[in-house]
Amino acid sequence: MTLEQAISVLEKAGIESARFEAQLLLGLAAAVSRAQIIAQTYPPLTPEQTHRFIQLVLERRNRVPLAYLRGTQEFYGLTFAVGEEVLIPRPETELLVDFAREKLNAHKTPPLLADVGTGSGCIVISVLKHLPTATAVATDISANALTLARRNAQANEVAHRIDWVRTNLLEGITSKFDAILSNPPYISTQEVATLQPEVKDNEPLLALDGGEDGLAVVRPLIESAFHALKRGGYFAMEGAKEQAPDIIRLFKQAGFQEVGTKNDLAGIERVIFGRKP
Repeated sequence: MTLEQAISVLEKAGIESARFEAQLLLGLAAAVSRAQIIAQTYPPLTPEQTHRFIQLVLERRNRVPLAYLRGTQEFYGLTFAVGEEVLIPRPETELLVDFAREKLNAHKTPPLLADVGTGSGCIVISVLKHLPTATAVATDISANALTLARRNAQANEVAHRIDWVRTNLLEGITSKFDAILSNPPYISTQEVATLQPEVKDNEPLLALDGGEDGLAVVRPLIESAFHALKRGGYFAMEGAKEQAPDIIRLFKQAGFQEVGTKNDLAGIERVIFGRKP
């Protein structure tokens, strides 16, 4: 299969950036950079590399996410290993890292934070890379996700500052935190069925499906976060488009004050936060 043939295959499959992705896949198969592919300065592919290239193109044609094929995803300037056991880190989730840095950077004592439903570990690891005195507890209900998150923490040299706990939300956690962060499943079951094949057919449903109204996990999460915070501590979570009013109401019902939102680049109220009085 030539590069042009691969581009044609991906275009017919409805891949918008077919040329770009085909170049990346060829580079992945040949173990060279995309720049070398564009400049055509790479050696001829071996039979094994050709077979690998064909397999990658066919998987992408079947809408397997590019990040899963590469095995990595960039987030907050760091590289994270990803696989089908975890949600692929997304740019809008970086708002949670920004929020934590803003609230904890000038903390008088070394802050303790929690990342609930850590997945790949991208949130907690990114925060700790920028807050050298902070420590954290990261929870997930998936043992496979925790294994991958540990590997990412080791690769980014913060593993010694994180306790990993397999549990649902914050169940069994007795620590009190200065900040709690979470990107929970918040998409309604009905909406999950309308997502792109890359998402609905490949990423873990457990990390996406938030029940009938998208808030089935969010409700108990907000309650448990309030009780797990120190006085003056902050909870921040990611939510979906148009969910902010309902989530704000739940924050206030739980007892949070100074409740607010942060918009993503599309202008969506993506992060909802509050402070425990």
